[in-house]
Amino acid sequence: MIITGHSLGGSLAGFIGSLTGTETVVFNEIPYLGLALTASLDTFFSTLTIADDPKQIADTVLDALKGEGLTINGFRLPMATSVTSYRMDGEVAALARVLGPFLGIPTNLLIDKLRGADAAQVDAIAAAALVYGLSVDGQSHIVPMNAYGGGLLDAISLHSQALMVLTTYADAEHHVSWSSVGGSLFKAYFDEQLGVAAEADQLGGYGTAASKMLNAIAYSVLDEGNLIFGNTGARALSTTLMLSEF
Repeated sequence: MIITGHSLGGSLAGFIGSLTGTETVVFNEIPYLGLALTASLDTFFSTLTIADDPKQIADTVLDALKGEGLTINGFRLPMATSVTSYRMDGEVAALARVLGPFLGIPTNLLIDKLRGADAAQVDAIAAAALVYGLSVDGQSHIVPMNAYGGGLLDAISLHSQALMVLTTYADAEHHVSWSSVGGSLFKAYFDEQLGVAAEADQLGGYGTAASKMLNAIAYSVLDEGNLIFGNTGARALSTTLMLSEF
């Protein structure tokens, strides 16, 4: 089984994959490791009883976060070794991913459940959680996707799931000789007048004519199942762009 998702769906997929070790593939994901870590700590602290020694528990958790004792009954730290992340250069979630591990800072609020832990222990665990979150983010296999000159697009457009589909398809099929016209191509993908000219506005669903056009082309990379928009659009586009290079 492979867990997958894009954007928020990628965050949910990464959240589950990092806590279960399941193979996970995400695209332009919103950061999840800080939240996975706080969920892990929250779940563990929720199991504590009045009979537990909070100071000893706090020291044990701190050791685990520092990598000095990773085995604690009922406590699982998130790991990103099973996660592959495809990331478009310049897309909007990139900054969020940089800041993502800092979401581990609110762990000191959860640590209040360790009623007997002193302030120094709470601060130490929060700091260790931050360091751990930063280190774990580097465990995932990151596949940077080149915008091929399309980086001048706004960051939100570069976050597009359909754009990611077409870019990863082109890379997988080694159709990258069109990179010299990437800027013009990416802009055309989001051109509303072009979408209307292609009669994409006549398609059902919601969104602009340009977004419907781009989604239809992206769907055409499928080669089996219910081929709503056929299976030639993306292939024909790639072939035409390759021929234009000669």
